[in-house]
Amino acid sequence: MTRVAVVGGGAWGTALADLLARKGETVTLWALEREVVASVNREHLNRLFLPDAPLAPELRAEADLEAAVRGAEVVVSSAPSFAVRETVARAVPALRPGALVVSVSNGFGQVMFEPDSSTCHVNLYAFHPMYSTASTQTRVPWAAHSYNI
Repeated sequence: MTRVAVVGGGAWGTALADLLARKGETVTLWALEREVVASVNREHLNRLFLPDAPLAPELRAEADLEAAVRGAEVVVSSAPSFAVRETVARAVPALRPGALVVSVSNGFGQVMFEPDSSTCHVNLYAFHPMYSTASTQTRVPWAAHSYNI
């Protein structure tokens, strides 16, 4: 089993986290909204963003971003466009060496109107230059579409 953290507890992130959990991966869903964390953990539902879809009982939600990504082999960023830069910046210090970071966020960054995958890459590189995909010595590989679902 692969330990996966899905960063973003909206409908898209929740659906991906549920799919991965049902495929047998160990999945932690990070959500900003405490009510999402509570309903996922207690009722196996995301009452706020995906109220009619029962979730895998194995799926666990976490309100602490660093705790959610710590130790994950794969980190899936599904944060909304306006929050990608800040969210990835907060997650970087807790990423484990060798973690695969996958962006499934859609849209463009607010400030520079760049694709969200570029925003994630910029944040990873700004905090730890060895995260650059140009290097063959990458500590955290970057992939825009890499998880086989």
